[in-house]
Amino acid sequence: MSAGDLEARLARAIRDERLALHYQPVVALPSGRATGAEALARWHDEALGVVPPDRFIGVAESTGLIHDLGRWVLREACREAARWTRDDDGPSVSVNVSPVQLVRPDVVDSVAEALDASRLAPERLTLEITETAAVLDLEVTSARLARLRDLGVRVSLDDFGTGFSSITLLRGLPIDQVKIDRSFVAGLQESAEDAVVVRLAIDAAHLLGYTVCAEGVETPEQVRQLVSLGCDAAQGWYFGRAVPDPSDLLVRADRVPEEREPDLDGPSWMSAPDLVMALSPEGRIRYASASSTRVLGVLPEDLVGTLVSDLTHPGDGIEGGAPTAGPGETVVRRIRHASGEYRWLASTVQHLRNAEGEIREYVSTSRDVSDLVETRQELAAVEQRFRGAFDGAPIGMALSDLGGRIVRVNDALADLVGHDPAAMVGMTVDDLTWPDDRHADAANLDLLRSGSESAHRVLKRYVDREGRAVPVEVWAATVDGGEGQPTLVVAHVMPVADEVLTPGRVVDHRPGAGS
Repeated sequence: MSAGDLEARLARAIRDERLALHYQPVVALPSGRATGAEALARWHDEALGVVPPDRFIGVAESTGLIHDLGRWVLREACREAARWTRDDDGPSVSVNVSPVQLVRPDVVDSVAEALDASRLAPERLTLEITETAAVLDLEVTSARLARLRDLGVRVSLDDFGTGFSSITLLRGLPIDQVKIDRSFVAGLQESAEDAVVVRLAIDAAHLLGYTVCAEGVETPEQVRQLVSLGCDAAQGWYFGRAVPDPSDLLVRADRVPEEREPDLDGPSWMSAPDLVMALSPEGRIRYASASSTRVLGVLPEDLVGTLVSDLTHPGDGIEGGAPTAGPGETVVRRIRHASGEYRWLASTVQHLRNAEGEIREYVSTSRDVSDLVETRQELAAVEQRFRGAFDGAPIGMALSDLGGRIVRVNDALADLVGHDPAAMVGMTVDDLTWPDDRHADAANLDLLRSGSESAHRVLKRYVDREGRAVPVEVWAATVDGGEGQPTLVVAHVMPVADEVLTPGRVVDHRPGAGS
């Protein structure tokens, strides 16, 4: 079909109102509650079938039909939103405004007429403009948007990051919201640079007083990262596709996945860092995100120009000022806080290179893991004290897994059976048990392993290195792992006289959870 025929069919469809609007929900983060919907034009022609928007919108803009189409969309979207509820604080509706529409002064009258006809509260209407529309004539665009905002409507800058985006552009426009383009959202999980761009865009918008909405959200992982990056709103297939009647979508349940605790063993740029810094090849800070105030107690502008090595603890020094971490490698270092104390930051450094392959900039993404590091240090200190008490105990002690394999023994037990402590690691309790006592010993271990008992005291015989029987009294108890299930057995071993020995006899026991 020729362009002229397509134009004629589109003109008739607009005149006869044979187009339709579908609505995709927009949700607040982190709650996941639907706060509104974006109106999207759809055209099903009786001869052509479904005509994609990117095809008929382009024809409308090039032929001037966009003005009639735009007015119809505004009227229908406002009427539909008013039908949802008459409350002034009800769900909002977003309508795309073409650059071609925006250059004409009567766009303001069209919006005012649609609001009057529908009696929709102006604050429930958001007009979305593209970066292209903004830069065609920044002065005219700003004046036009100011008049629209005087009506009480909100203005959103759509597809941010794909064209002429800059802080200058944001500062020069009377807008309320920035929408991050779906191409950056899609790259959050694979591209460090995309993740950094999204973080910088969110920080810049918030500094200027704008809210941020992410487009094209399709996975729970993207939602988690956007939430932790501080994004205010989102839309995409994960929350719902565009439908003719969005009533159900606007009341659908929360779909935001649970937040995950940071993992010190594997933090990365995908873990939604608390602090982003751009560094010169020499390690001098060129940019710091707004979160530097929260993480380090320092304003971003006060960090700019500082060598990152000057902030790093001498014991974790960075030679020559530049980061020493390899691309994508995570390091944990102490960084000085404004209070003079040091905070542990887990940082991943990305190397950005020019066409010649030379490093032109480092991008450091970090999160504060001080609590995790300090907890691990405390655990290490407790473990060290335990090891000291274990190794220095005057009675024999052994630590074994639930399969009976020895993990650790102290000198007292090794001396009792005549073995070297290191040589006993990897042996089994069965290897050390007198042959006639092994059957009863295995039954006792099964009681501990099953949880029927958590501890018991047993009289048995070990076999020493020379093959001689060594009568002992063993107090064995299970040690629970992180999920409350027994994972290890700790045994206290004391020699006894032959005459008190009844091999395999349990002389005392403590019932377990399974008894």
